[in-house]
Amino acid sequence: TGLVNNEYGWWYVTGNRLDFGYTGLVENENGWWYVVNGRLGFDYTGLVNNEYGWWYVTDNRLDLGYTGLVENENGWWYVVNGQLGFDYTGLVNNEYGWWYVRDSRLDFGYTGQVTNEYGTWNVVNGQVVF
Repeated sequence: TGLVNNEYGWWYVTGNRLDFGYTGLVENENGWWYVVNGRLGFDYTGLVNNEYGWWYVTDNRLDLGYTGLVENENGWWYVVNGQLGFDYTGLVNNEYGWWYVRDSRLDFGYTGQVTNEYGTWNVVNGQVVF
């Protein structure tokens, strides 16, 4: 049981049989990988979940070095060291500006002031306004 490769790519095998029904994270000697329908495609970047929580993968590989905002169908989320913890509240930044995050989710509905180690900031619709 695990990942194997052949001339057609990498595949998830259960009990020596190709398992096209499996979607999830799999560990091998090279790290953790996100398998979809039994195939490791190296083409997905985003959030995935398993019994241990939500994780960020880059090109189907678990990316424990990633910290930042990630978008999926449920909103924008703040990931720290590859894991979505649902426990961060405060300001974070990306290439589009500074944002207010509540419980690790970007809160577009928040308008008010937020204080961090750099000062107190005005936030309108989740974004710091300078």
